Amino acid sequence: MKNKTESGRSMVEMIGVLALIGLLSLGSLSGYEYALASYRAGQIRDALFMAKKSASVNTNKSQSNEVIRLLKANLNYTITYKFTHDLNPKYEITVENVASNICERVLEMSSVLAASDITVTAPAKKEGCSQNETSNISFQFSAL
Repeated sequence: MKNKTESGRSMVEMIGVLALIGLLSLGSLSGYEYALASYRAGQIRDALFMAKKSASVNTNKSQSNEVIRLLKANLNYTITYKFTHDLNPKYEITVENVASNICERVLEMSSVLAASDITVTAPAKKEGCSQNETSNISFQFSAL
């Protein structure tokens, strides 16, 4: 009689390894989605910073188109705006159809935006970012 030794893996070991790989990939996908939402929120923040800087140079109504052109060139969202030219010229900008996870990241950055005198006017809280849908985010800043 020959003495046989088995080599290889059992089916239970293989299923365990596959389950572990599945869990790791699920975690990495959620991390990727979070990072992508943070990146897109950062794009909105950076575009607003550039617009604010441009607005401080272009303070009259005819030059306001340059500020909006700059915003539209840097964002892949629909943007509506209102420019009020009085003693304190202001821009009110609405970024439309923002995904809920990106909306939440933008609201997390509201203190950073406030340091540059950019106010998030709507939605006021994370609960205002509608789940599984898109939201509109409104910002306001002075042109001075």
